[in-house]
Amino acid sequence: MSIGDQVFDVLIVGAGLAGIGAARDLQRLAPGVTIKIVEARTRVGGTWDLFRYPGLRSDSDFQTLGYADRPINNGAITAEGAEIRAYIEAAARERGLDKAILFEHRVIAADFDSAAGLWRVSLEVGAGKAPSKLQCRFVYWCSGYYDYAGGYQPEWPGLNTFAGTLIHPQHWPEDYDATGKRIIVIGSGATAVTLVPALAAKARHVVMLQRSPSYILAAPRQDAIATFYNRLLPARAAYALTRWRNIWLSLGLYRIARRWPEKVRNFLLRDAQKRLGVDAEAMKNFTPRYNPWDQRLCLDPDGGFYAALLKGSASVVTGEIETFAPDGLRLRDGESLRADTIISATGLKLQLFGGATISVDGGKVETGAAMTYKGCMFAGAPNMLAAFGYANASWTLKCGATTRYLARLLAFMRAQNFATATPQGAPEGESEPVLTLSSGYVQRGLDILPRQGKAAPWRYSRDYPRDLLALRFGRIDDGVLQFTRR
Repeated sequence: MSIGDQVFDVLIVGAGLAGIGAARDLQRLAPGVTIKIVEARTRVGGTWDLFRYPGLRSDSDFQTLGYADRPINNGAITAEGAEIRAYIEAAARERGLDKAILFEHRVIAADFDSAAGLWRVSLEVGAGKAPSKLQCRFVYWCSGYYDYAGGYQPEWPGLNTFAGTLIHPQHWPEDYDATGKRIIVIGSGATAVTLVPALAAKARHVVMLQRSPSYILAAPRQDAIATFYNRLLPARAAYALTRWRNIWLSLGLYRIARRWPEKVRNFLLRDAQKRLGVDAEAMKNFTPRYNPWDQRLCLDPDGGFYAALLKGSASVVTGEIETFAPDGLRLRDGESLRADTIISATGLKLQLFGGATISVDGGKVETGAAMTYKGCMFAGAPNMLAAFGYANASWTLKCGATTRYLARLLAFMRAQNFATATPQGAPEGESEPVLTLSSGYVQRGLDILPRQGKAAPWRYSRDYPRDLLALRFGRIDDGVLQFTRR
């Protein structure tokens, strides 16, 4: 039997952190369910395989970024990109999931056939884009939220006149050597804050050019309390304790920042000023225009970003680009910055479902207008879930809770002999995107983001403990989710 003739219970799209975690959880929580994973790339890792720039690391702590059933007990708060990819690969291999993955299989369309109760999935295979088909009862999108083909690149005046090397971090050249070079990093987000100290270790000098500063939270690389737990407790107990402590800490910080933004703002700015030893005038380069958590905080392990500034190997300039030039660029205030390399850390382009077209009985589903249900399903879309994580905490947490819900849903439907589950009755009237950050990449992609209502189950929660309870113990047959029998 060819793979196109087989019917899988669940098709997982994406073999990154969310996809491998989903497959592991379904193996454990839904025994007997047949799973197939498709991945457009040549190996597992997703984000952590695509990005290769110097210093690449997680802004979330490794314990909540990792899987609940696969302990990380090295005492580190953050993890390097290669370490995260290795963790994902090992997690897949140890459960035999590497044999369930179809690599170089990119989903281009998925249409739900209501009469058959099946998703008909169209794919392109390999570099030649050979057509292929798959059938499944449920499709579970673990493909992330941005375009892997390319990042956001503004059309600056004179861009083509620059005689040096222009790099976007999403496509980092493996042979690039920063030694002795003058480098400009355009941007002030997490990628820029990561790149600057990593490049400054070799470069002649690095300038971070920003239109507006971001909030930076300096934190140690090693967690002394977690290390203590590891010495005192068995590995799984130490990991669970550290993981839940970090969950409550991050949630508490977020809640405090939203309730008392001025106090958190002052704390972060005082910390920056103390580390830099600068006066109020110089702090203009480190004082954002927005409140904490209007955009994500940038993590600075061991204060490496501030250390590079103090050492003089890096500096920060606030201004707007007027034009590029052969030897660098010129700002609107007349200042010129010389560079051998310019790195445009200007963000992502949002893209949901890997850019695939989704339809039900041939009618296209406009995901940018669809209302999200319980943060993981969509009004009017049968048997479809998406792992869409938190902006204010580790992405993995919500993805894990979503998979638990899927396992419960599958068990309920099997017991009742149901074929389809479709959220119906989305509220009409005022709604907003599921992401409400003021970050540029979010604002540029508002038209494709799913919508959310004012109250559950149509409201997208940012509270993991509450989500976990609702998705793990809440009613499946809640009157909103509509079922049809086989």
